[in-house]
Amino acid sequence: MNKALWSKKALALPACAAILVGGITLTAAPANADPADLSITGQTVSGRVLTVSGTGTPGEYIQLDEDFRGTRQIIADSGKWTITYTIPGTGYESNTYTIEQLRTGGFAQDGSKQFTAAAQAPQADFAVTSPANNSDVSSRTVTFTGTGRQGDTINLLDTQDNRLTGPVVVGADQTWSATITFPNTAARSQAVRVTDVRGASGAGDTTVNITLPAVAPADQFSLTSPKSGSTVDSRTVTFTGTGTPGDLVNTLDADGNRVAPQVLVAADGTWTTTGTFSQSAAVVQNLSVNQIGGAQGQGQGQVDFTINFPAAETTPVATPLTLVTPKDGSTVDSRTVTFSGKGTPGDAIAVVNAEGDVVAPATIVEADGTWTTTGTFSDSAARTQDLTVGEVDSDLTVVDTIDFTITLPAVSTGTGTTTPGAGTGTTTPGAATGAGARPTGSLPVVAG
Repeated sequence: MNKALWSKKALALPACAAILVGGITLTAAPANADPADLSITGQTVSGRVLTVSGTGTPGEYIQLDEDFRGTRQIIADSGKWTITYTIPGTGYESNTYTIEQLRTGGFAQDGSKQFTAAAQAPQADFAVTSPANNSDVSSRTVTFTGTGRQGDTINLLDTQDNRLTGPVVVGADQTWSATITFPNTAARSQAVRVTDVRGASGAGDTTVNITLPAVAPADQFSLTSPKSGSTVDSRTVTFTGTGTPGDLVNTLDADGNRVAPQVLVAADGTWTTTGTFSQSAAVVQNLSVNQIGGAQGQGQGQVDFTINFPAAETTPVATPLTLVTPKDGSTVDSRTVTFSGKGTPGDAIAVVNAEGDVVAPATIVEADGTWTTTGTFSDSAARTQDLTVGEVDSDLTVVDTIDFTITLPAVSTGTGTTTPGAGTGTTTPGAATGAGARPTGSLPVVAG
């Protein structure tokens, strides 16, 4: 073919001209052709058959995704067109398609529209896929699965048409799943009727016969920790043991009250629960754990045992406030002074001067009844310091005070001018010009 012939613009032809090429009639585009005429007015999918309809410019070509062999056609005088296309493959995912309008001759595009469509999945038949009919299941908790039409309701019933679990709805993937836990008291042979309700009428009904595992004997229930008669190291106690998977375990005191949350025996046959006893609870505890199987609440085993708690925590013994260092009336060898003594554990200690200024950081009496704090006096502070150490309890009440006096070392001078040293303590007390008056009223509040 001479390609030069196809480089000519269609406008070079008369508006009504036609050329016959290889048995296909090519007609020049009308002068008033408008790509805005192209539209998609409807689309449907039936299985894998896609049908698209719309409007376009009469006399021009229309086709789907360049499928000129299978879908190309001339738009009718009415301007309407319909394309039928079979979606290839086996998938059901959504795809994007393009409708192209071509000028007369089929080589110059005169507009396009895109749309999405997916093959329609066939409606699944109602069926139970698991467990198989007349099969032995490994647990008394059984999951039933199957297929059906999306939106259908699935019921699982016993032989008296009582629901064994709540109804389930078939999902968008046309599958369903429901789980039933049969109590240990239930017979091993079970006939489960499964129905598919579609609207007001039934769409499926089948019965699945299964055999449940035997109930574990009661002697498998046990308490592994803590051992009976043992002393535990805390009033928060973790109880562990073994039992029948799916059964309930209670931990009770001598009066039958639960002392730890009720728990289920896990699939591996173990159980664990933790309870906290109050400080007022007796040191010796007579307890029991029992296993309850199934909806009937029948006991499947019980273990009685005793444990001993550590003694309840006691309030710290009050210790009189004592000043150990420095001694009253002593001369210290540095303006950085460490104060130490004894008091009631947990109380706060404050050291103040005659003006009520804190001269060392507040501190807390340790568990062993000792306390210590260090403060630095400035070079401008008087050598003689009248001080008070006070003890404040958790209610912020001053429980005791001790008045004492210390003498600081003189400040060394170089050229006759005193250079104050930098303080390293938390606070810088003011200079005292004499013995001063003892602080009155309460000590400063000490956060505690």
